[in-house]
Amino acid sequence: MKKLISSDLVAVAAMVSALALAACGTEPDEGDHHEPHEVELVMGGIVLATYEVEETSWEVHVPLAVDAGEETSQIEVRFLDDEGDELHFEDEEEEVTLGVKVANEAIAEFVQSAPGAFTGKFRGKMEGETGVTIELLHGTHADVTTRPLQVKVNAAG
Repeated sequence: MKKLISSDLVAVAAMVSALALAACGTEPDEGDHHEPHEVELVMGGIVLATYEVEETSWEVHVPLAVDAGEETSQIEVRFLDDEGDELHFEDEEEEVTLGVKVANEAIAEFVQSAPGAFTGKFRGKMEGETGVTIELLHGTHADVTTRPLQVKVNAAG
């Protein structure tokens, strides 16, 4: 009886693993699916913030702020592998794009350079603070979704 239960658990575990891999459209031996370990926001060559995917936490190097009625310089969102190298997604079967969600768009918005592009600018609308969530979108789902990062909009200058 114990042997039967044990083999059933192994079979269920194998099936769950196969379904999880199928959800991202990859097989274990294909090796074409990128797994980001960090997310960086970079402006003018300066890393503003780094998100640790496994720890689900942001490390802010330079606070993200903009004046109401103004835009930041171009910000690039980079996804890094476990060795700190930037990931490129040209070889993915499904399209990989950037998603940016601003919690309160009355305070600020993120204007992407092009739909899905990994670059854009924050535009301040009114004084206040709001959270921004970054997503790595892969086909119909998000491979990575960060916790919110705070963006501060200062009063118009």
